[in-house]
Amino acid sequence: MKILVVSDSHGHAEPLMEAIEQEQPDALIHLGDGNRDLRGIRLMYPDLEVYAVAGNCDFYCDESDLLVTDIGGVRIFMTHGHMFGVKQTLSGLVSAAKDHGAKIAMYGHTHEENYETRRGVTVINPGSIGFSGTYGILTVNGGKFSYEQW
Repeated sequence: MKILVVSDSHGHAEPLMEAIEQEQPDALIHLGDGNRDLRGIRLMYPDLEVYAVAGNCDFYCDESDLLVTDIGGVRIFMTHGHMFGVKQTLSGLVSAAKDHGAKIAMYGHTHEENYETRRGVTVINPGSIGFSGTYGILTVNGGKFSYEQW
């Protein structure tokens, strides 16, 4: 399964739509600060599976602050990151992901790309699709995964 991973579109839906058109993903993960952008995406791409969390700028939205789900046999912990202090340290994020049995911890908020492994958890931040046009592609299959940053 090919998953487009984005964060922080902040009302700039065009780069998000361009990434969807270019990558033709099976699913989309949006890591917050773009809930209003997702409304249009859901209408334009009704067959696209969307996983989303609320960011610190997503007011009055239906998404929760974190989401833990299994996709293709891989447990993924998703959050925007502001509640875990990711601008200062990733230790709280990694600990929460481990507590939930996740192999991957995804976050946004900082607008800075990150891809590393800490304490056995793969940590991913795709950067800001809205401001810098960056995103990631997560491929999951049979409990294994790979990630590429664009």
